[in-house]
Amino acid sequence: MISHEHKFIMIMPPKNGTTSVASALMHTCDVSGINNQKTLGTFDFHEPGYNKKNGQPQDRKHATLNSYNKQHVEDYRLYGLIRNSYDRVISFWRFVLRYEKRDETKFTLLRFLERKLKRPEWLGWISQVDFFYTNCECKYQLKFIRNENMDEDFLKFCDDVGLDRIKLPRENATNHKHYTEYYDDKTRAIVTEKWARDIEYFGYKFGE
Repeated sequence: MISHEHKFIMIMPPKNGTTSVASALMHTCDVSGINNQKTLGTFDFHEPGYNKKNGQPQDRKHATLNSYNKQHVEDYRLYGLIRNSYDRVISFWRFVLRYEKRDETKFTLLRFLERKLKRPEWLGWISQVDFFYTNCECKYQLKFIRNENMDEDFLKFCDDVGLDRIKLPRENATNHKHYTEYYDDKTRAIVTEKWARDIEYFGYKFGE
């Protein structure tokens, strides 16, 4: 999301508290339209100036930093939502269980990962690091809002950009036990290998 009034860009990879943050910032960001996704229990949005090649509005909730105007990336404050990869995978899995009405004893975490391994176009496979890539010379250092510290980090962000403090809503959240309870050695190894860049770059560890 981008706000020209407060001069910031917020990058939001999926399943990182994106819907909650997007809802909270909708009033101050530049949004040209809403794409309600009722079957998924969420929404996407369009931003002026960003269209598909056929002229249709382009969904922008999970836009990458590199997709924004170079001048804005260089001059605006930059923020991003991040999450422990092991926790994030569980959130993806539980989301699929809920909206595809699947039985977790049959559609296990392992089956979920194996199915997604066959679909490289799946948005969840994209490294969080890749969402934040830019070759621009930025005036401000990219700051992160960590999912495990969401409320406190979001308030700091509000103070930073001059917004009234906003209490984050809890939207499109998945209910589950602590993520460590769903893993075995095999599934943990898959996630460790597949999301190695994110785990190393953001300093996450299993169980934290």
